[in-house]
Amino acid sequence: MKPNQNQSSMQRQTSEEMYAYFESTTSDWTEAQELYDDWQRSQIYPYNLKVPKPPTPEMIERAQFKDKTFRWNGK
Repeated sequence: MKPNQNQSSMQRQTSEEMYAYFESTTSDWTEAQELYDDWQRSQIYPYNLKVPKPPTPEMIERAQFKDKTFRWNGK
């Protein structure tokens, strides 16, 4: 018996095939190029990373270091 080889039923598309597909679906080559670029980005960056929100002034104030070991005598 041969070991079961894990082969996907879907063959992965090459970049030339994908570009040809996008050209065939649109009449404008610039739109095909944009679709292709979006497809390439989705292959390189598969995770939808979210840009962090900038801190609010309240968050900045809360994060300030306060030295609780120093005592001011008031002179």
